[in-house]
Amino acid sequence: PLCPVERMPPDPNCQPTEETYKAWQIAVYTLNKKAKITQIEPNLDGSYQVGLPVGEYLIDFEKEHMFGRSLPTTITIEKDETRVLNIDIDTGIR
Repeated sequence: PLCPVERMPPDPNCQPTEETYKAWQIAVYTLNKKAKITQIEPNLDGSYQVGLPVGEYLIDFEKEHMFGRSLPTTITIEKDETRVLNIDIDTGIR
């Protein structure tokens, strides 16, 4: 959540914005995290798409966050394969 109380229907002021995603920037790195391959740029609905060559990659926040539940993680890309990686971010708001 982006607000302390979630409402139905959702409060438009509590929906993710471009600034929300800038605060939680995520990137694709080499496995040893010595080189950044690309940054993930989500759409306002949170969906994203990244084209990567065959290989193994580390997906992680660009800055350390104490609430990231599903990162860091590794992903293997095979030839002619599409992979789905859902990323959960706990903002810490309760």
